Amino acid sequence: MAMSKMALSGKSFKPFPCARYATGVTFQQANRPAGTHSEAITYYSGKHHLYGYKVEVSVLPTGLALNCSPHAKGSVSDTTIFRENDAFHLNALKKRPDEMHLEDDGPFTVEYPRDWDVLTDKGYQGLRSDFRAIHPKRQTRLNPLPLWRWDEGAYDLFFRVCLALTNAHVRLRPLRAEEGDDYQRYDARLFEIGFSIKAREKERRANY
Repeated sequence: MAMSKMALSGKSFKPFPCARYATGVTFQQANRPAGTHSEAITYYSGKHHLYGYKVEVSVLPTGLALNCSPHAKGSVSDTTIFRENDAFHLNALKKRPDEMHLEDDGPFTVEYPRDWDVLTDKGYQGLRSDFRAIHPKRQTRLNPLPLWRWDEGAYDLFFRVCLALTNAHVRLRPLRAEEGDDYQRYDARLFEIGFSIKAREKERRANY
């Protein structure tokens, strides 16, 4: 969907109508891979304390997924995944000739006058050197934040099918606020599982 159409239909991101899309990484838990520790640890997410895969998804303000990256191992940083998918981002963020006249007083318009913004979370620090990215700063004491092994070869196909089904669902039934609440509960559950596994391992080592 063109930026002009999103602006006219009132479908832009608020309060950043200059953002073309939002990008984030979704984590899918998997069992510990077979192999040595050095091989398996590359699938381990320090954030979730679980083994699994990451996929980057870029979503329009309408809720439709615009792009999804090939899967990455759980230890790969969100920023690295974004940069490895730069061919998509550089093209998708570029303003079209018929969009150059549109009002754009958003962040970093001086540095990137020919690009639109992309919304990301705090895991994407450092992107601004190459992309017009909006992300919150990392939290510090003085600066709190704004509010069985899978068949890896088939994982990308599986994920893209799920994404296509989601897009079809969104067209029929637009996303509601409850959808975000459901995802937050799912993400919190992943953290809970990860910390529980870590606690059991710590207790087992202590007893041993």
